[in-house]
Amino acid sequence: MKKVSHYHGDSFFFHQQVAAAKKNSKKDPSYTQRIQAMTNVSKSQFVEYDSRFASDTLEGMSQLQLTEQAKEDFKRLYRFSDNVFADLYDKLSCDEHLHTYPYCPLCDISEAHTLDHILPQSAYPVLSDHPRNLIRCCHSCNGWKSDEWLEKGQRRFLDLYIDDLPALQMLFVRMDVAGDVVTYDYYVSDVNHPDADIYRKYRNTFEKLHLRERYIHQTDEEISSLQSIIKINLNVYKSTDAQIKEVIRKSAADEQQRHGINYWRAVLKLAICDNEQVFSLVRNAK
Repeated sequence: MKKVSHYHGDSFFFHQQVAAAKKNSKKDPSYTQRIQAMTNVSKSQFVEYDSRFASDTLEGMSQLQLTEQAKEDFKRLYRFSDNVFADLYDKLSCDEHLHTYPYCPLCDISEAHTLDHILPQSAYPVLSDHPRNLIRCCHSCNGWKSDEWLEKGQRRFLDLYIDDLPALQMLFVRMDVAGDVVTYDYYVSDVNHPDADIYRKYRNTFEKLHLRERYIHQTDEEISSLQSIIKINLNVYKSTDAQIKEVIRKSAADEQQRHGINYWRAVLKLAICDNEQVFSLVRNAK
């Protein structure tokens, strides 16, 4: 998981751009007029969201009582294929250091391809087009997220615009050996004593997005790539095991610099280097 850069422009002006681009249809000839009539409602919620976003108090966000028609009208403001959201998607492509970051910050498995609502549309339809309530992610993470965003009055999941992730390892890999077969498993732990609230949200995000299962599913491919690196170093450069491990550790350190200390591929590589039996099996695999 990786902290990323949020939208820095005027959020309500963004909303006005979204609303201005909408058109009436024969099926619904009064849609734009209804949205226009709710301008003050939108502005009030956008101002509150921006204030709570800045103070990290989104848990206290007001939930408005709206008619079903109004809820649907607000939800219709968001459509990923609209140009204004395509432009927003491009603007949100940087990490916290403003370096281009095309990957899904929630899972770091694949590139982001869509936008996800941080506060769910079902509870906050007025915020459907709030640019700081939208974050880039992959389709898998978007699909696994739920509308249950609170836990005992606190945010249930990480907000990768707001939450600062510690430089402490919270993701680990367990490796079990049976004969010449290695089974890999991923788990989270607070053994390094991270902030309790950050760890709670990290664990919840890990579990809700099924990252354990998804990392396991991707592990064979990562092991194959690692074996290719080992073979090149063995056969071309005639490297020793110690030299190969140094190359792998350097690669993992570079990945952690780019993706964060809990980047799953780096965690896997380092765990293999630290386990002589597993390293030997990976190196000698046909």
